[in-house]
Amino acid sequence: MTSKKWLLNFIQINFFILLITILFFEVILYSFKENISSKKIYNMQKNNPEILVGRKFISSEFKLKTYIPNIIKPNLIFIGSSNFMQIDQTFFDNSFYNSSINTIALNEILIFLKKINYKPKAIFIGLDPWQFNQNFHTNKKNILIKKLRKNEFFYLINFLIKKIMKRPAYYRMLLNEDLNLKKVLDKNYNSEIGINANIYKTGFKSDGSYKYNNKYEKKYDKKTINEHILSLNSKERFIKTNKLDIYAIKLLEDIILLAYRKDIPLFFVINPVSPNFYLALKSNNNVSNFITKYEEDLCRIIQQVKKNNQILICLNLFNSKKTLDANDFDFYDSIHPKKSILLKYFKNNKEIESILK
Repeated sequence: MTSKKWLLNFIQINFFILLITILFFEVILYSFKENISSKKIYNMQKNNPEILVGRKFISSEFKLKTYIPNIIKPNLIFIGSSNFMQIDQTFFDNSFYNSSINTIALNEILIFLKKINYKPKAIFIGLDPWQFNQNFHTNKKNILIKKLRKNEFFYLINFLIKKIMKRPAYYRMLLNEDLNLKKVLDKNYNSEIGINANIYKTGFKSDGSYKYNNKYEKKYDKKTINEHILSLNSKERFIKTNKLDIYAIKLLEDIILLAYRKDIPLFFVINPVSPNFYLALKSNNNVSNFITKYEEDLCRIIQQVKKNNQILICLNLFNSKKTLDANDFDFYDSIHPKKSILLKYFKNNKEIESILK
């Protein structure tokens, strides 16, 4: 009996310690506004457009980036991966919102389009090679999982489960942050939304575009072609493959068909890579055939799916030397172009302007 009582006390004490520990970490997350709602974020940025949203422990801002366009109803929406997160209101005369997030998947773009409850003038969709690589980890799932991922309810449940399972990892990461408890509780210090915004001064602005810190702004792609070739084998996004993923093409068709039903003009933008990295991709035996098909066939596939009278434009910027007259100094790294080179292309682009009139 005594041993049972001791065991019960032991369990109760440890449960209490666990509860206090969780509460401690959740208070820190709350003080940095890591876990506030999309509605509250929108209202804060509406009252003060200078506030940044840089949450370290939210694996995707997809919910936020879907919520805001339906509130502000901009004429133009950009949605893509981190390549296009710098595109902001200065690129266009029309009202604008950037819904891009890191490593966005095609199923997320489809869900996003389903949730848009008004008709914008146009939606720009950024495309990346890994989205069509059949051996990339998100594309290797079985067909049932792939179909379920197109469902908004399944997507949200899956995201919630991942969020709960990653909580212990979030707590460990918090311990590695150089956090001063006094600063954590200081409302003036925590004026931004999220740890990255408060500490590193990076995050999403009120128009959805992303602000990098000053150190990142000074970076450029320094690697030679041979250095890129050697590093390709360690890049999961460019894992060995020979052909475009069939299901990814099907998702692309679903996106185009849904836009047609909603009568929303689409601009597909094949994201640019740095000139040296482009040459490395074309020279690497593991991916060169895939890259050739991706570069040469994707716009053709998009136009084949096009319905009667549908406004559907494909802008192929992949070979940045050819399309943007870019050099490696115009890129932070192999796949992230600087704002200046993108602004040069999109600002006063006659093809785009003719559609948006």
